[in-house]
Amino acid sequence: MQLPAGQHTLLAGFRSERQARGAADELVRLGASAVQVDRVSLWPRGDAARDTRPAPPLSGRTESLANLTLGIATADPDRGAALAAHPAASGLAGGPAVRLAPYLLTAVVDQRHLEQAVAAVRRWGGQL
Repeated sequence: MQLPAGQHTLLAGFRSERQARGAADELVRLGASAVQVDRVSLWPRGDAARDTRPAPPLSGRTESLANLTLGIATADPDRGAALAAHPAASGLAGGPAVRLAPYLLTAVVDQRHLEQAVAAVRRWGGQL
């Protein structure tokens, strides 16, 4: 999608939904358009994550490496393989497996309000 001249996209990550929604409200007051807050996750939801408790290894019910190391059971073998490939599954990951900013704020901001929009996002704790 190409934006008209003078329009900019703004993407920011937040630790909480409250922070993201607060910044979104402020951006709307500044005249931003297409303002949206979404939760972003590394892990599947719905049917793919029907059980979040790992099966005991000696029970013989272990479905995948992802089930053993991440505690995520998935009915889809492709998703299980993808999850097992994540650095957190090896136990050697250097940081937390959970994203630090799981709420994504997106907006289209006019050039005239860009600095104010960036300041608003930072005021609410957003990471640009």
